[in-house]
Amino acid sequence: MNLWHWIKRRMRVHGDAVAFSEGKITYRQLIEEAEAGPVDRARRGRLTAVEGETRQAQALALLRALARGQVAVPLSDCYGEEDSAALRARIEADERIYRGTAVLMFTSGTTAGKKGVLLTHRNLVKNLRAIEGYFARAEGRRLTIARPLVHIAVLTGELLYGLCRGMEISFFEEPFSARRLCAALAEQKTELLCMTPTMAYHLSRCKQELDLKTVVLSGERLSARLAEQLAARYPGTAFYNVYGLTENSPRAAALCPEQFLLRPGSIGKPVAHTRFRIADGELLVKSPSVMKGYYDDPALTAQKIRRGWLHTGDLARRDGEGFYYILGRRDRMIIRAGRNLCPEEIEARVRQIAGVEDCRVRGEDDPAFGQRIVLTVAGTVDSAELLKELRHRLPAGMMPNRVELTDHIGLTASGKVSRP
Repeated sequence: MNLWHWIKRRMRVHGDAVAFSEGKITYRQLIEEAEAGPVDRARRGRLTAVEGETRQAQALALLRALARGQVAVPLSDCYGEEDSAALRARIEADERIYRGTAVLMFTSGTTAGKKGVLLTHRNLVKNLRAIEGYFARAEGRRLTIARPLVHIAVLTGELLYGLCRGMEISFFEEPFSARRLCAALAEQKTELLCMTPTMAYHLSRCKQELDLKTVVLSGERLSARLAEQLAARYPGTAFYNVYGLTENSPRAAALCPEQFLLRPGSIGKPVAHTRFRIADGELLVKSPSVMKGYYDDPALTAQKIRRGWLHTGDLARRDGEGFYYILGRRDRMIIRAGRNLCPEEIEARVRQIAGVEDCRVRGEDDPAFGQRIVLTVAGTVDSAELLKELRHRLPAGMMPNRVELTDHIGLTASGKVSRP
Protein backbone atom coordinates (compact mmCIF):
# COMPACT_ATOMS: atom_id res chain seq x y z
CA MET A 1 0.00 0.00 0.00
CA ASN A 2 1.62 3.24 -1.19
CA LEU A 3 0.20 6.60 -0.12
CA TRP A 4 1.19 8.48 -3.30
CA HIS A 5 -0.21 5.84 -5.63
CA TRP A 6 -3.47 5.80 -3.67
CA ILE A 7 -3.84 9.59 -3.69
CA LYS A 8 -2.80 9.83 -7.33
CA ARG A 9 -5.59 7.45 -8.41
CA ARG A 10 -8.10 9.68 -6.62
CA MET A 11 -6.64 12.88 -8.08
CA ARG A 12 -6.68 11.60 -11.67
CA VAL A 13 -10.47 11.45 -11.59
CA HIS A 14 -10.64 15.25 -11.28
CA GLY A 15 -8.45 15.96 -14.30
CA ASP A 16 -8.81 19.61 -15.33
CA ALA A 17 -10.59 20.77 -12.18
CA VAL A 18 -8.63 23.34 -10.17
CA ALA A 19 -6.63 21.83 -7.31
CA PHE A 20 -4.70 24.87 -5.99
CA SER A 21 -6.36 28.28 -6.35
CA GLU A 22 -3.13 30.26 -6.57
CA GLY A 23 -2.00 29.88 -10.17
CA LYS A 24 -5.12 27.85 -10.99
CA ILE A 25 -3.15 24.60 -10.92
CA THR A 26 -5.32 21.72 -12.10
CA TYR A 27 -5.22 18.18 -10.77
CA ARG A 28 -3.61 16.99 -13.98
CA GLN A 29 -0.88 19.64 -13.67
CA LEU A 30 -0.37 18.92 -9.99
CA ILE A 31 0.33 15.25 -10.68
CA GLU A 32 2.73 16.19 -13.47
CA GLU A 33 4.59 18.67 -11.25
CA ALA A 34 4.83 16.17 -8.40
CA GLU A 35 6.33 13.52 -10.68
CA ALA A 36 8.52 15.82 -12.82
CA GLY A 37 12.26 15.35 -12.88
CA PRO A 38 14.57 12.39 -12.28
CA VAL A 39 14.09 10.03 -9.35
CA ASP A 40 17.10 9.37 -7.11
CA ARG A 41 16.56 5.74 -6.13
CA ALA A 42 19.28 6.01 -3.48
CA ARG A 43 17.01 8.37 -1.54
CA ARG A 44 13.98 6.07 -1.45
CA GLY A 45 12.96 5.55 2.16
CA ARG A 46 15.24 8.37 3.33
CA LEU A 47 14.08 11.31 5.43
CA THR A 48 13.56 14.46 3.36
CA ALA A 49 12.85 17.88 4.84
CA VAL A 50 9.75 19.38 3.22
CA GLU A 51 9.69 23.17 3.25
CA GLY A 52 8.61 26.09 1.10
CA GLU A 53 8.42 29.85 1.01
CA THR A 54 4.63 29.53 1.04
CA ARG A 55 2.25 26.86 2.32
CA GLN A 56 1.26 26.04 -1.24
CA ALA A 57 4.92 25.57 -2.18
CA GLN A 58 5.40 23.33 0.84
CA ALA A 59 2.35 21.28 -0.14
CA LEU A 60 3.83 20.71 -3.59
CA ALA A 61 7.21 19.79 -2.06
CA LEU A 62 5.46 17.23 0.13
CA LEU A 63 3.73 15.63 -2.86
CA ARG A 64 7.07 15.50 -4.70
CA ALA A 65 8.71 13.71 -1.78
CA LEU A 66 5.89 11.16 -1.62
CA ALA A 67 5.98 10.62 -5.39
CA ARG A 68 9.72 9.84 -5.15
CA GLY A 69 9.27 7.30 -2.36
CA GLN A 70 10.96 9.51 0.22
CA VAL A 71 9.84 10.01 3.82
CA ALA A 72 8.41 13.52 3.94
CA VAL A 73 9.28 15.58 7.04
CA PRO A 74 7.29 18.85 7.07
CA LEU A 75 9.24 21.64 8.76
CA SER A 76 8.45 25.28 9.45
CA ASP A 77 9.96 28.20 11.31
CA CYS A 78 6.59 28.87 12.95
CA TYR A 79 7.90 27.26 16.15
CA GLY A 80 11.17 29.13 16.12
CA GLU A 81 14.14 29.24 13.79
CA GLU A 82 16.49 27.60 16.29
CA ASP A 83 14.28 24.52 16.78
CA SER A 84 13.68 24.22 13.05
CA ALA A 85 17.39 24.47 12.27
CA ALA A 86 18.19 21.73 14.79
CA LEU A 87 15.54 19.41 13.33
CA ARG A 88 16.74 20.14 9.80
CA ALA A 89 20.34 19.27 10.68
CA ARG A 90 19.23 16.08 12.41
CA ILE A 91 17.26 14.94 9.38
CA GLU A 92 20.01 15.73 6.91
CA ALA A 93 22.49 13.71 8.95
CA ASP A 94 20.22 10.65 9.11
CA GLU A 95 21.20 8.21 6.34
CA ARG A 96 18.96 5.33 7.42
CA ILE A 97 16.25 3.78 5.25
CA TYR A 98 12.72 3.80 6.73
CA ARG A 99 10.84 1.12 4.83
CA GLY A 100 7.07 1.49 4.71
CA THR A 101 7.19 4.94 6.29
CA ALA A 102 5.46 7.84 4.51
CA VAL A 103 5.95 10.83 6.80
CA LEU A 104 7.72 11.90 9.97
CA MET A 105 5.67 14.46 11.87
CA PHE A 106 6.90 16.43 14.84
CA THR A 107 4.23 17.03 17.45
CA SER A 108 3.26 20.57 18.37
CA GLY A 109 2.69 20.19 22.09
CA THR A 110 2.91 23.43 24.08
CA THR A 111 3.94 21.86 27.38
CA ALA A 112 6.68 19.47 26.31
CA GLY A 113 9.41 19.07 23.74
CA LYS A 114 8.52 18.00 20.22
CA LYS A 115 8.43 14.29 19.52
CA GLY A 116 8.92 12.77 16.07
CA VAL A 117 6.12 10.43 15.00
CA LEU A 118 6.73 7.90 12.22
CA LEU A 119 3.58 7.20 10.19
CA THR A 120 3.37 4.50 7.55
CA HIS A 121 1.65 4.51 4.17
CA ARG A 122 -0.96 2.14 5.61
CA ASN A 123 -1.52 4.37 8.64
CA LEU A 124 -2.42 7.35 6.47
CA VAL A 125 -4.45 5.55 3.80
CA LYS A 126 -6.55 3.88 6.51
CA ASN A 127 -7.08 7.24 8.19
CA LEU A 128 -8.14 8.89 4.95
CA ARG A 129 -10.63 6.10 4.37
CA ALA A 130 -11.96 6.52 7.90
CA ILE A 131 -12.44 10.26 7.33
CA GLU A 132 -14.23 9.51 4.09
CA GLY A 133 -16.59 7.25 6.02
CA TYR A 134 -18.19 10.11 7.95
CA PHE A 135 -17.25 13.14 5.83
CA ALA A 136 -17.93 12.13 2.22
CA ARG A 137 -21.33 13.88 2.17
CA ALA A 138 -20.00 17.17 3.57
CA GLU A 139 -20.96 20.14 1.39
CA GLY A 140 -18.51 22.51 -0.22
CA ARG A 141 -15.71 22.23 -2.77
CA ARG A 142 -13.68 25.36 -1.96
CA LEU A 143 -11.42 24.60 1.00
CA THR A 144 -9.13 27.11 2.70
CA ILE A 145 -6.17 25.81 4.71
CA ALA A 146 -5.49 28.36 7.45
CA ARG A 147 -2.89 26.52 9.57
CA PRO A 148 0.66 25.31 8.94
CA LEU A 149 1.16 21.96 7.20
CA VAL A 150 3.43 20.77 10.01
CA HIS A 151 0.27 19.68 11.87
CA ILE A 152 -1.06 16.22 11.10
CA ALA A 153 -4.70 17.38 11.23
CA VAL A 154 -3.89 19.81 8.42
CA LEU A 155 -1.80 17.40 6.39
CA THR A 156 -4.20 14.44 6.53
CA GLY A 157 -7.61 15.94 7.23
CA GLU A 158 -7.28 18.96 4.95
CA LEU A 159 -4.57 18.73 2.29
CA LEU A 160 -4.54 15.00 1.47
CA TYR A 161 -8.26 14.50 2.02
CA GLY A 162 -9.07 17.62 0.00
CA LEU A 163 -6.99 16.32 -2.91
CA CYS A 164 -8.64 12.91 -2.74
CA ARG A 165 -12.06 14.55 -2.95
CA GLY A 166 -11.24 16.95 -5.78
CA MET A 167 -11.53 20.16 -3.77
CA GLU A 168 -10.18 23.54 -4.83
CA ILE A 169 -7.65 24.42 -2.14
CA SER A 170 -6.57 27.91 -1.09
CA PHE A 171 -3.87 28.63 1.46
CA PHE A 172 -4.03 31.44 4.02
CA GLU A 173 -0.37 32.41 4.00
CA GLU A 174 -0.25 34.57 7.14
CA PRO A 175 -0.06 34.05 10.91
CA PHE A 176 -3.52 33.82 12.43
CA SER A 177 -5.49 37.06 12.52
CA ALA A 178 -9.26 36.68 12.76
CA ARG A 179 -9.94 39.88 10.84
CA ARG A 180 -7.53 39.12 7.99
CA LEU A 181 -8.57 35.47 7.78
CA CYS A 182 -12.22 36.48 7.65
CA ALA A 183 -11.52 38.85 4.77
CA ALA A 184 -9.58 36.15 2.91
CA LEU A 185 -12.38 33.62 3.36
CA ALA A 186 -14.90 36.06 1.96
CA GLU A 187 -12.66 36.90 -1.01
CA GLN A 188 -11.97 33.22 -1.78
CA LYS A 189 -15.65 32.31 -1.31
CA THR A 190 -14.55 29.55 1.05
CA GLU A 191 -17.14 26.87 1.68
CA LEU A 192 -15.20 24.46 3.88
CA LEU A 193 -12.89 25.36 6.76
CA CYS A 194 -11.04 23.40 9.45
CA MET A 195 -9.80 25.11 12.62
CA THR A 196 -9.41 24.89 16.38
CA PRO A 197 -12.27 25.99 18.68
CA THR A 198 -10.13 28.96 19.75
CA MET A 199 -9.75 30.12 16.14
CA ALA A 200 -13.48 29.61 15.58
CA TYR A 201 -14.32 31.72 18.61
CA HIS A 202 -12.23 34.67 17.38
CA LEU A 203 -13.50 34.30 13.82
CA SER A 204 -17.12 34.35 15.01
CA ARG A 205 -16.58 37.80 16.53
CA CYS A 206 -15.82 39.34 13.14
CA LYS A 207 -18.63 41.33 11.53
CA GLN A 208 -17.90 39.94 8.06
CA GLU A 209 -20.60 37.48 6.98
CA LEU A 210 -19.34 34.17 5.58
CA ASP A 211 -21.10 31.51 3.56
CA LEU A 212 -19.41 28.52 5.19
CA LYS A 213 -21.17 25.30 4.31
CA THR A 214 -19.00 23.04 6.49
CA VAL A 215 -16.72 23.69 9.48
CA VAL A 216 -14.55 21.06 11.15
CA LEU A 217 -13.34 21.74 14.69
CA SER A 218 -10.35 19.88 16.13
CA GLY A 219 -7.17 20.24 18.16
CA GLU A 220 -8.70 21.40 21.43
CA ARG A 221 -11.51 20.60 23.83
CA LEU A 222 -14.75 22.19 22.59
CA SER A 223 -16.97 23.60 25.33
CA ALA A 224 -20.75 23.16 25.14
CA ARG A 225 -21.20 26.93 25.34
CA LEU A 226 -18.94 27.64 22.39
CA ALA A 227 -20.64 24.93 20.32
CA GLU A 228 -23.98 26.65 20.91
CA GLN A 229 -22.52 30.09 20.13
CA LEU A 230 -21.00 28.93 16.85
CA ALA A 231 -24.21 27.22 15.73
CA ALA A 232 -26.14 30.43 16.46
CA ARG A 233 -23.56 32.63 14.68
CA TYR A 234 -23.51 30.45 11.55
CA PRO A 235 -27.00 28.89 11.36
CA GLY A 236 -26.55 27.56 7.82
CA THR A 237 -23.25 25.80 8.55
CA ALA A 238 -22.79 22.08 9.24
CA PHE A 239 -20.39 21.64 12.16
CA TYR A 240 -18.23 18.59 12.86
CA ASN A 241 -16.30 18.22 16.12
CA VAL A 242 -13.52 15.69 15.63
CA TYR A 243 -10.79 14.19 17.78
CA GLY A 244 -7.38 12.85 16.92
CA LEU A 245 -3.70 12.93 17.71
CA THR A 246 -0.50 12.81 15.71
CA GLU A 247 0.19 9.28 16.92
CA ASN A 248 -3.03 8.11 15.23
CA SER A 249 -2.53 9.83 11.84
CA PRO A 250 -4.69 11.66 13.35
CA ARG A 251 -8.45 11.04 13.20
CA ALA A 252 -9.92 8.78 15.89
CA ALA A 253 -13.46 10.07 16.55
CA ALA A 254 -16.05 12.37 15.02
CA LEU A 255 -19.29 14.06 16.05
CA CYS A 256 -21.43 14.71 12.98
CA PRO A 257 -23.65 17.77 12.39
CA GLU A 258 -26.92 16.10 13.36
CA GLN A 259 -25.52 15.56 16.87
CA PHE A 260 -23.58 18.82 17.22
CA LEU A 261 -26.19 20.64 19.32
CA LEU A 262 -27.75 17.54 20.84
CA ARG A 263 -24.41 16.60 22.43
CA PRO A 264 -22.45 19.86 22.53
CA GLY A 265 -18.82 19.34 23.41
CA SER A 266 -18.78 15.63 22.59
CA ILE A 267 -16.14 14.22 20.23
CA GLY A 268 -18.70 11.68 19.01
CA LYS A 269 -17.89 8.04 18.42
CA PRO A 270 -14.81 6.23 17.09
CA VAL A 271 -14.36 6.37 13.32
CA ALA A 272 -14.14 3.25 11.14
CA HIS A 273 -11.70 0.53 12.20
CA THR A 274 -11.06 2.31 15.53
CA ARG A 275 -11.75 1.09 19.07
CA PHE A 276 -11.78 3.07 22.32
CA ARG A 277 -11.30 1.99 25.90
CA ILE A 278 -11.10 4.05 29.10
CA ALA A 279 -8.64 2.86 31.75
CA ASP A 280 -8.16 4.81 34.99
CA GLY A 281 -9.86 7.76 33.31
CA GLU A 282 -7.48 7.79 30.32
CA LEU A 283 -8.65 7.25 26.75
CA LEU A 284 -6.93 4.36 24.93
CA VAL A 285 -7.11 3.88 21.15
CA LYS A 286 -6.56 0.85 18.95
CA SER A 287 -6.63 1.26 15.16
CA PRO A 288 -4.66 0.57 11.96
CA SER A 289 -3.71 4.26 12.00
CA VAL A 290 -1.63 4.01 15.18
CA MET A 291 1.93 5.14 14.48
CA LYS A 292 4.89 2.93 13.71
CA GLY A 293 6.64 4.56 16.66
CA TYR A 294 8.52 7.60 17.88
CA TYR A 295 11.59 8.74 16.00
CA ASP A 296 14.72 7.44 17.75
CA ASP A 297 12.82 6.74 20.97
CA PRO A 298 11.90 3.04 21.41
CA ALA A 299 11.48 3.48 25.18
CA LEU A 300 8.83 6.16 24.75
CA THR A 301 7.17 4.08 22.02
CA ALA A 302 6.89 1.12 24.39
CA GLN A 303 5.48 3.40 27.06
CA LYS A 304 2.90 4.93 24.70
CA ILE A 305 1.76 1.74 22.94
CA ARG A 306 1.03 -1.18 25.25
CA ARG A 307 -0.54 -4.45 24.11
CA GLY A 308 -1.65 -2.72 20.92
CA TRP A 309 -3.38 0.15 22.71
CA LEU A 310 -2.26 3.75 22.23
CA HIS A 311 -2.31 5.62 25.54
CA THR A 312 -3.46 9.10 24.52
CA GLY A 313 -2.85 10.98 27.78
CA ASP A 314 -6.36 12.45 27.43
CA LEU A 315 -8.87 12.06 30.23
CA ALA A 316 -12.29 11.08 28.91
CA ARG A 317 -15.75 9.80 29.73
CA ARG A 318 -18.36 7.86 27.76
CA ASP A 319 -22.10 8.43 28.07
CA GLY A 320 -24.78 5.76 28.04
CA GLU A 321 -25.22 5.92 24.28
CA GLY A 322 -21.55 5.51 23.40
CA PHE A 323 -20.61 9.16 22.83
CA TYR A 324 -17.24 10.27 24.20
CA TYR A 325 -16.18 13.50 25.89
CA ILE A 326 -12.63 14.75 26.51
CA LEU A 327 -12.17 16.16 30.01
CA GLY A 328 -8.56 17.33 29.83
CA ARG A 329 -4.93 16.24 29.66
CA ARG A 330 -3.43 13.93 32.23
CA ASP A 331 -0.08 15.73 32.00
CA ARG A 332 -1.70 19.11 32.75
CA MET A 333 -3.45 17.84 35.85
CA ILE A 334 -3.29 20.17 38.84
CA ILE A 335 -2.90 18.36 42.16
CA ARG A 336 -4.25 20.58 44.90
CA ALA A 337 -4.34 19.31 48.48
CA GLY A 338 -4.30 15.75 47.15
CA ARG A 339 -7.16 16.33 44.68
CA ASN A 340 -6.68 15.97 40.92
CA LEU A 341 -8.14 18.86 38.92
CA CYS A 342 -8.34 19.33 35.12
CA PRO A 343 -7.53 22.92 34.05
CA GLU A 344 -9.85 22.48 31.08
CA GLU A 345 -12.81 21.72 33.37
CA ILE A 346 -12.29 24.99 35.25
CA GLU A 347 -11.75 26.91 32.02
CA ALA A 348 -15.00 25.60 30.55
CA ARG A 349 -16.96 27.00 33.50
CA VAL A 350 -15.14 30.33 33.51
CA ARG A 351 -15.87 30.85 29.80
CA GLN A 352 -19.60 30.78 30.60
CA ILE A 353 -19.26 34.07 32.51
CA ALA A 354 -20.45 37.15 30.61
CA GLY A 355 -17.55 39.37 29.59
CA VAL A 356 -14.98 36.53 29.54
CA GLU A 357 -13.50 36.23 26.06
CA ASP A 358 -10.92 33.58 26.88
CA CYS A 359 -9.05 32.17 29.85
CA ARG A 360 -6.24 29.88 30.93
CA VAL A 361 -5.73 27.91 34.13
CA ARG A 362 -2.35 26.73 35.34
CA GLY A 363 -0.89 25.25 38.49
CA GLU A 364 1.94 26.72 40.54
CA ASP A 365 3.93 24.78 43.12
CA ASP A 366 2.98 25.67 46.68
CA PRO A 367 4.34 24.02 49.84
CA ALA A 368 1.03 24.40 51.69
CA PHE A 369 -1.32 23.04 48.97
CA GLY A 370 0.94 21.06 46.63
CA GLN A 371 -0.18 23.37 43.83
CA ARG A 372 -2.08 26.65 43.66
CA ILE A 373 -4.61 27.45 40.93
CA VAL A 374 -3.85 30.53 38.85
CA LEU A 375 -6.54 31.84 36.49
CA THR A 376 -5.73 34.27 33.67
CA VAL A 377 -8.72 35.96 32.02
CA ALA A 378 -9.06 38.12 28.90
CA GLY A 379 -12.23 40.10 28.32
CA THR A 380 -14.33 43.02 29.53
CA VAL A 381 -15.36 41.62 32.92
CA ASP A 382 -14.02 43.46 36.01
CA SER A 383 -12.30 41.59 38.82
CA ALA A 384 -15.06 42.13 41.42
CA GLU A 385 -17.80 40.77 39.14
CA LEU A 386 -15.55 37.93 38.04
CA LEU A 387 -14.88 36.80 41.61
CA LYS A 388 -18.59 36.98 42.41
CA GLU A 389 -19.45 34.78 39.44
CA LEU A 390 -16.63 32.36 40.19
CA ARG A 391 -18.03 31.72 43.66
CA HIS A 392 -21.38 30.85 42.10
CA ARG A 393 -20.05 28.62 39.35
CA LEU A 394 -17.09 26.83 40.93
CA PRO A 395 -17.02 24.49 43.91
CA ALA A 396 -14.63 25.55 46.65
CA GLY A 397 -12.03 23.00 45.60
CA MET A 398 -11.81 24.56 42.11
CA MET A 399 -11.62 28.22 43.17
CA PRO A 400 -8.46 29.96 41.93
CA ASN A 401 -5.91 31.14 44.46
CA ARG A 402 -5.03 34.02 42.17
CA VAL A 403 -6.78 35.77 39.27
CA GLU A 404 -4.90 37.74 36.61
CA LEU A 405 -6.50 39.97 33.98
CA THR A 406 -4.85 40.36 30.57
CA ASP A 407 -5.58 41.92 27.19
CA HIS A 408 -5.52 38.63 25.33
CA ILE A 409 -4.64 34.95 25.61
CA GLY A 410 -1.89 34.04 23.16
CA LEU A 411 -2.30 31.34 20.50
CA THR A 412 0.25 28.85 19.24
CA ALA A 413 1.03 28.54 15.53
CA SER A 414 -1.57 25.76 15.28
CA GLY A 415 -4.31 28.01 16.68
CA LYS A 416 -4.46 26.50 20.15
CA VAL A 417 -4.40 28.34 23.48
CA SER A 418 -0.77 28.91 24.42
CA ARG A 419 0.17 27.22 27.69
CA PRO A 420 3.37 27.61 29.73
